[in-house]
Amino acid sequence: MDQTEYARAQAAIIREYVEGKLGPILERMAGFESRVKFFESRALHYSGVYQRALGYKRNAAVTHGGALWVAIQDVEPGAIPGKGDGWQLAVKSAPPTQECSK
Repeated sequence: MDQTEYARAQAAIIREYVEGKLGPILERMAGFESRVKFFESRALHYSGVYQRALGYKRNAAVTHGGALWVAIQDVEPGAIPGKGDGWQLAVKSAPPTQECSK
């Protein structure tokens, strides 16, 4: 057996060993990745002040008229929070009080 054949044989042994050790770890990582995707798909994403020219994805949260609105589905541009389907009021604006106006 020459050096090249010996090196290839050793590489195959090392590859088999490493794959055997990494296999279970990679399986667990795949499970964690799917869980992260699951939770990220349900997380709210604050998108700033509502802008009529933008469309918003489900779970986008915007402020509009002093209130916080959440898109409960993908919303097309021009769909104003509170004036149609697609938005849900999350936090209602409070009327100004004497303490707030000082």
